Amino acid sequence: FLYGARRGPGAPPVGAESASQSQPPQVNPRAYDAYQKGLSAQGQGTVAGFRTAMAYFEEAIAQQPEFAAAHAQLANTELQFLYGGPLPPRAFIPKAETAARRAVQLDETQPLGHRVLGTILHTYYWRWDEGDRELQRALDLDPNAVDALSQRTFGLIRQGRFEEAIAQTERLRQRDPHNVAAAINLGSALRAAGHHDAAIAEYQRALEIDPDNPRPHLQIGITLGFMNKWPEAVHELETAVKARPDNLRFLAYLGYATARAGHVAEARRILATLETRASHQYVSSFGIALLHDALGEKELAIAALQRAYDEHAIEFAQPGQYPDFQTAMHDPRYEAVMRRVRRPD
Repeated sequence: FLYGARRGPGAPPVGAESASQSQPPQVNPRAYDAYQKGLSAQGQGTVAGFRTAMAYFEEAIAQQPEFAAAHAQLANTELQFLYGGPLPPRAFIPKAETAARRAVQLDETQPLGHRVLGTILHTYYWRWDEGDRELQRALDLDPNAVDALSQRTFGLIRQGRFEEAIAQTERLRQRDPHNVAAAINLGSALRAAGHHDAAIAEYQRALEIDPDNPRPHLQIGITLGFMNKWPEAVHELETAVKARPDNLRFLAYLGYATARAGHVAEARRILATLETRASHQYVSSFGIALLHDALGEKELAIAALQRAYDEHAIEFAQPGQYPDFQTAMHDPRYEAVMRRVRRPD
């Protein structure tokens, strides 16, 4: 949800709701300089930018270990790899969690630290109640924190509370009509509730704010898939992939839509590309499962879904945000996997 989700030209970087908070009373100038460089690199919204940002935040922490905001931003930057980066979650989540917990230990009023910690508890550990508490604390400290609200929105959707999710995201979008992430979040709440045309209108609003942002194209493509408009979905997803060729989640969704559009040979070419890339970098098995499912390969889809569960793929924590399974969804093994990650009633 966050990866590459810029707020529009000239807007602050991802997670900047806390950039000016929780600094030590007297910040070491060298630590502060490294911190500012980290924010700048983070704002690029690319894998290379995130790697550079991490190095700068680590430098800031080395210069001033009690710099809570630097710990929070380090955790936030590492978290971005969940949304399309080249590493499996187990390779960076423990480090991100440590940094987030250190941030709130140093300064309990650090909203970004609470938000990142809550997101980790949701998206990786599926500890819904603990995650809710951290996200609520982030919102108590900063009621306008877009990313904390978006993560809370997933919680409402997970519980079937669609109208609440829409109302929450609509309030934020109305308060900040030029915020790309707010428009995308409202669109995603509308889509989960089945209001597909309204969702597309919000994603198009996001494109008006930031025409170069690929994420609205991704979301429009997925929504068109929900509407069974597969040729149009393929077009939007191709646009997203061209803009972010390093994000293999985008490519997996394109493969899924291509298969559903009936272009089997091209879908198999995309699947082969993903499998080749998986030999030297992380490719979410959830996307592989979707692609096999669209190709009618139930056994391969279920096997990949089980691998995705073992990986703690982020899609399990984002209900209503990915295409439907068709071939595997009525198999008891599919339901068994999905039941394991649901919030208990």
